[in-house]
Amino acid sequence: MSKADKMRPICSNDGCNKGCHNMVGNDKMPRYRAVCGSCHAADMGNKAYGVGVIPIKTGICSNIDGHLGWVCPVNWDLVPKWASGMTDIDHIDGNRYNNNPGNHAELCPMCHRPKGQRSGDTRLSKTSNSADDQKKLAQRKINQADAVRNKANKKKNEKLFGTFFDES
Repeated sequence: MSKADKMRPICSNDGCNKGCHNMVGNDKMPRYRAVCGSCHAADMGNKAYGVGVIPIKTGICSNIDGHLGWVCPVNWDLVPKWASGMTDIDHIDGNRYNNNPGNHAELCPMCHRPKGQRSGDTRLSKTSNSADDQKKLAQRKINQADAVRNKANKKKNEKLFGTFFDES
């Protein structure tokens, strides 16, 4: 067994004991998904889960309650079924080798990236040494999410009520 195989975490889905899917990053170091290759393909709708496997992904961002400090900008009632596999599994403590079930949160990409940057568990969060730059970056992400949510709400209201009000 190679050193990389000894480090490889086990798939996070209940009932699956395969090693996590290995990806090689730009630094040539092994990186792993939270799930094995078979479960990843099933998450994306390309195949069925193995017998007895219960996926950890539901297809809905867990930040709909705003526990990260902002509310997820996606209206999950309007997301088509085919897009439900596009959520990410976040390692809450930032350690991608820690696949304990309590260390996972399902987030959409619009919530996952700023969470990782705020927590310091991405290489992007380490590009700036200034706390002010970090705050500005986090605020910009929140503003972008707010803009997306406001645009979606405006379209939803126009669809429901027509354009009765001039917002200018």
